[in-house]
Amino acid sequence: MMMMMMMMMGLRVNVACQCDVTGSTGLECDAYSGQCPCRANILGRCCDSCDENKYNVAAGCLGLYSVHRAKLTNLATWLPKICTN
Repeated sequence: MMMMMMMMMGLRVNVACQCDVTGSTGLECDAYSGQCPCRANILGRCCDSCDENKYNVAAGCLGLYSVHRAKLTNLATWLPKICTN
């Protein structure tokens, strides 16, 4: 609460950066909020969590739909081959 009040008054807050090296585009954070610069689909002050319906920060927060779609397409290719054997 105190930090928020200081930020609203325009006072510099000394926040230690803990930017995730995978999820952020740089290691320097905002001097007032401590927010790190996040890559697309990555959230959090430290850029260490994925946006909704995304997973795997290390891979760039993949969309669940695209991953499952690729698996279904692969299954659709193999299913007729399995059924004929």
